[in-house]
Amino acid sequence: MLVWQRKPIQLFFILLLVQLHAAALAQVPRVAALHHNASAVTDIVIQESLAFLADSNGALQIFNIANPVNPELVGTYQSDGELRKLSIQGRYAYCANAGAGALIIDISTSQSPQLIRQIKIPGFVYDAVIDGRFLYLACAYNGLYVVDCYNPYSANIIARLPLPGLAFDISVSRGYAYVASGRGGLNIVNIENPYAPELRTTYTTEGFACAIHIADTLAYLANGESGFQIIDISTPGAPSLLAEQNAEPAYAIVTEGDFAFVGGRNVRIYDAGSPRYPQLIGSCDTAWPIWAMAKNEQTLFAAHGEKGWAALCLKDYASLKLVGEISLPGYAMSVVTWDNYAYVAADFDGLHVVDVVQPTAPFLCSSYSDHACRDLATNGDLAFLCDESGGLVIVNVSNPYLPVLSGRFWGNSGNPRGVTLDAQRIFLACGIFGMKILENDALGGVTLLGQSAPGDTVWDIAVKDGVAFAADEFEGVLAFDVTDPQNPVWLNTIPVYRPMKLAIEGHYLYVACAEYGVAIVDIRTPAMPVLVGRCATYFANDVLPLTDSLALVADDTAGVGVIDTTNKRRPVLLAHYRFGHRGSMFGLARIGDNVLVAAGFGGLKVVSIEALYARTEVKNEQWTLYY
Repeated sequence: MLVWQRKPIQLFFILLLVQLHAAALAQVPRVAALHHNASAVTDIVIQESLAFLADSNGALQIFNIANPVNPELVGTYQSDGELRKLSIQGRYAYCANAGAGALIIDISTSQSPQLIRQIKIPGFVYDAVIDGRFLYLACAYNGLYVVDCYNPYSANIIARLPLPGLAFDISVSRGYAYVASGRGGLNIVNIENPYAPELRTTYTTEGFACAIHIADTLAYLANGESGFQIIDISTPGAPSLLAEQNAEPAYAIVTEGDFAFVGGRNVRIYDAGSPRYPQLIGSCDTAWPIWAMAKNEQTLFAAHGEKGWAALCLKDYASLKLVGEISLPGYAMSVVTWDNYAYVAADFDGLHVVDVVQPTAPFLCSSYSDHACRDLATNGDLAFLCDESGGLVIVNVSNPYLPVLSGRFWGNSGNPRGVTLDAQRIFLACGIFGMKILENDALGGVTLLGQSAPGDTVWDIAVKDGVAFAADEFEGVLAFDVTDPQNPVWLNTIPVYRPMKLAIEGHYLYVACAEYGVAIVDIRTPAMPVLVGRCATYFANDVLPLTDSLALVADDTAGVGVIDTTNKRRPVLLAHYRFGHRGSMFGLARIGDNVLVAAGFGGLKVVSIEALYARTEVKNEQWTLYY
């Protein structure tokens, strides 16, 4: 059985991430342009195959989104003023028109929407929500207004209620209006009698309450830069906090079933089936902040303000899910598997052996911590560790609970970065000392057979059918004929930028490249390998092909990425999943229907991939960013 895993990465690269981040965002696959001219889109409402967009230039635009990749503008109403939020009921659109009050627009003929009523409201109107015959308006420092729309042509104000803070966003449910009021927190108003609304209670919160979404007895409150909260409103007069996530900003929230979609500087998806413990299961970077969202079946539409709007297809958005994890001493940089055990290379703390028979409850069997381990490989009886300063260390792991030093190889190996096994040979990536080919016996004795020419800077090696592919940081991927291990012969160089980690699946070599993403190389003719495609990611640390059409990538900050490799010339990044980890994602290894992730200070993560395979059968419906 061939096993190889390696993690070469210098910690100072982390300092480059701030500069890399902006460039990486621009490299997200762009499938179709959905920019809405030059207007600033402030809200989106979906009704069947139509999308209604409000913008700050006063336009209500109606798009046919039967094909979300290529929406078609079918009608526009241009108002005076600035549209903020809107609500649709029946044949009418109810719009908050900022300083010009509220508008009621007849949209029964989508090609020619017509204004039928303008309601003058003192101050600034941020939101308009229609519920039955009554329209509720969030009117900044003027609080809550109620409008009777029984006859939309003669709608009139029937009540006003001053509120603490700045009334910004409204959601109505079960006789109550929930008003996100900026620094005033969440105001809960009894509207059982719309003619006499009554403030029931105020729930104070840190941050700026800017969006509220109600799902049954739960309120999801977006607090701007302070993240979001899940609040129990089963007793509206006594709301109670269930959970909060404040690691990233939240400006908009929608839910579907157990899932919450949070818009901030990106889109994040939480499994909130247990509302006290929402779990981050995925995220997708959208390049610009998100101010409003609407969902239609498997498509999420996001308003980007002055940058227009975007559609994100969310087929099977829960397909990668964290099922187990374990904290480990040191900094987990690489992981390999054998039988039901995971062998983790921990920089600063050596080797850890983890039992993963129960993926939901992995436990540490033993550690061998005398060495700073950057990468490792195993054949079940022996583990070969790349010691940062001590060459190749060989540990007997035939008893996973009692690892014992078996031998070592110094041999001018410098600071070894990666190790790969092939039958009785060991391929050692030795940085500036190139590639070394070793032979080991059953007792752990090691003999140097051959090596590449001086000057190579090798970080990782993958081997197939007598050809070794060496990731050279500065030259690209070097191909060597190693049928005679004592005399490796250079065949060709594949021009990829900063290759870090290699993996082979079928006829293709997958290359994780720092600052470049994942490159795919056709190696059917080893003497003439051909670079056929690439997929841009953030900072690729490792790549793991799962099938001929699906691969995972470990990114330094973005988490684990899913790549559709069906078309090798145009691989598509479908999604990134962060799993709320405390460290960066470095190494990947598969065990059954799960993937193990070496996550730096975040330890070892166990991620379920079982649902991924159904996605690959449905093209153009996976999680893809269209914008």
